[in-house]
Amino acid sequence: MFSLLMILYLRYIILRGLSLKFSVLLPTKNRLELLKFAIESVFEQDYENWEIIVADNCSEENINEYINSLSDKRIIYTRSDVPLTVTENWNVANNLARGDYIIMMGDDDALFPGFFTKALNHIEAFSHPDLVTFPAYGYLSPGVLNLFPQGGAFLTRSYPSAGAFFLEKDYRSNLVRSSLNFHFLFGFNMQFFLYSKRILNKMLEYGDFYQGPYPDYYAANMMMFLAETVLQLTSPMVVIGTTPKSYGYYYHNNKESLGMAFHNESDYIKKAPAIIANLLCSKSIINSAALLSFKCVVDKLGEEATFKLNIEAYNKAVVRDVCKNNRYFKSLFILLKDILPKVSGEIKFKIFIYFLRVSLTIDRSLPFIKDEDIDYTNILSFIKSLEEKGVICA
Repeated sequence: MFSLLMILYLRYIILRGLSLKFSVLLPTKNRLELLKFAIESVFEQDYENWEIIVADNCSEENINEYINSLSDKRIIYTRSDVPLTVTENWNVANNLARGDYIIMMGDDDALFPGFFTKALNHIEAFSHPDLVTFPAYGYLSPGVLNLFPQGGAFLTRSYPSAGAFFLEKDYRSNLVRSSLNFHFLFGFNMQFFLYSKRILNKMLEYGDFYQGPYPDYYAANMMMFLAETVLQLTSPMVVIGTTPKSYGYYYHNNKESLGMAFHNESDYIKKAPAIIANLLCSKSIINSAALLSFKCVVDKLGEEATFKLNIEAYNKAVVRDVCKNNRYFKSLFILLKDILPKVSGEIKFKIFIYFLRVSLTIDRSLPFIKDEDIDYTNILSFIKSLEEKGVICA
């Protein structure tokens, strides 16, 4: 009797293991040593029904040789002979996925031990949701930030207790609206998401799964809105790495132009439609690339969800970014030359006032000015005088 029960139990485990297939997408370029660690984190899982899609973006390193040395048919390797943008390469990987659930990782990331088993348990317990999202540990390798020269780890988001719960549709719609207003209430990194084949196919009805210069900004918000069910786990499931070869390194060190070149996206503004390109400030790449990616969301869902781009919110985000990375007078120069000429009317006035508030908050070397000390009438006259002198285009 005991032997029969054991056989039935083993049969259940085997069939259960074959019930769901997971796809791990690993786009990579010239980072073989990092890629090895990411692949190893998949091999160390206690669940066997997975595949890895390695999308090699024209690497100079012989990544194919390493993949062949692993002799595992679950790893699918593809290589582009010409450099692709990060968005194009992500779509290459995504289009090859055959799993029931898919996660996009960087080649400097890793899955937690037991990732697939834990995901499977929640997927089955919560009736196969369209989308599963979870926190992560961020890892900074040595040399990424001067503040942490030896590197370090941090939790991206914490919850009071372990568990899982559904995110309601209205709540998710408001999350997306907040994103379009440049108020980010959830993480867009694709490592935070395990998405089903169902939501993938639904997204493909709107074009490529990944769009815009920041493909995760687009995909995360599209999925949040379009998914029928979204399951939030409260425990971290992955490690998101940042190394001196990561885009995150360029972002944290105010070298975003190098980061865009790294992603083969240096001409992202030139490729944008003129109606939106003329509004972009090249001095704030992260916000300009975000706006272009959000435009893709609005273009797809605008009528369906009454989503709109918020240009005023974009310009305020640009002001925050410029003031954070520059001293006061350089920030003022950028404001006059690169920000205000691209806005008009009432918005121009609001952005100038916002600049005063932000710059005086950030730059402690300047004398503190209270709100009642600001003469808004004179400021408006000042802006008009600058326009008359040709300093700012009307």
